[in-house]
Amino acid sequence: VAPASDIDEAVMLGAGFPSGPAKLADERGLDDLHATLDDLHEETGAARYEPADYLTEAAESGGFYDRNGDTDDVAFENIEVSYPGDQVGRVALDRTHRMNTIDLDLLDELSTAVDRLEADDDVRALLIVGAGDQAFSAGADVQSMAASAAPLDAIELSRKGQQTFGKLQECDMPVVAGIDGYCLGGGMELATCADLRIATERAEFGQPELDLGLLPGWGGTQRLQQIVGMGRAKEIILTAERYEASEMAEFGFVNEIVEGDLGDAAFERAADLAAGPPIAQKFAKRAMLHGWEDADAGLEIESQAFGHLVNTDDLMEGVTVFMSDGEPEFEGK
Repeated sequence: VAPASDIDEAVMLGAGFPSGPAKLADERGLDDLHATLDDLHEETGAARYEPADYLTEAAESGGFYDRNGDTDDVAFENIEVSYPGDQVGRVALDRTHRMNTIDLDLLDELSTAVDRLEADDDVRALLIVGAGDQAFSAGADVQSMAASAAPLDAIELSRKGQQTFGKLQECDMPVVAGIDGYCLGGGMELATCADLRIATERAEFGQPELDLGLLPGWGGTQRLQQIVGMGRAKEIILTAERYEASEMAEFGFVNEIVEGDLGDAAFERAADLAAGPPIAQKFAKRAMLHGWEDADAGLEIESQAFGHLVNTDDLMEGVTVFMSDGEPEFEGK
């Protein structure tokens, strides 16, 4: 009739139970419950004790919920997943040799990690940080992106980033971004999808895509304006300038600036949120997210534009000059 998770949620919301029947059965031991029903059916012959087929299948697979979904079973190469305590799941972007720039492999791993952490009952808040001491993320890996400049591939790359980052925005749990160093381009688009952003004084923000002849392709044209307003979002995107943490705090993008250890401050904020009411948090987030006007059309326009721009001479000019620290000369071709 419905997945076990949906039935549990309905019972919890409708009856006010702390856990649903499927979760309770798993905690009690579904295989033991199945065996008890089997014994009673054999003893009495009563049809009401005969285990249903789906119950037998669930018992044989270890329960209604996947008990083998721990992130420890996955070998990540571009991110690091850890559990620092207080029901916080921590994801560190870990490409320090390239200032944590984001490529397809990192997007795949981040998507998997978010799915698994959200499914983990022992995690009630997510903390996203950058490994090393240089950057949260300096953006997309422009070199690898420019190497495959086919428009259709670029459209799919844009959609993939939009959807992966969107998982953070749509995550039922609170998401905190701890930002130190560079937070540029795709890195800022990732941070935009967090619920709260904690930054150091030296953090540096910006959407430099237009200086490369591109536009923010992982949701920035739609999501940034939801936080800072249309006017500020246009300023940040169209000027491609860089901003200090204090400026971004004035814009409403940065929620808190810390002078001391970012790791401690960001973790404490995530832990505080993890201690909050998860059902209320979930529905508060959903209400706020879906209260905005439909952004699907805007995201599709963004993807199509991203695909068009990746095949232009201006992109090649921007990327070439970017590597040499010069000033690009765009010709609109």
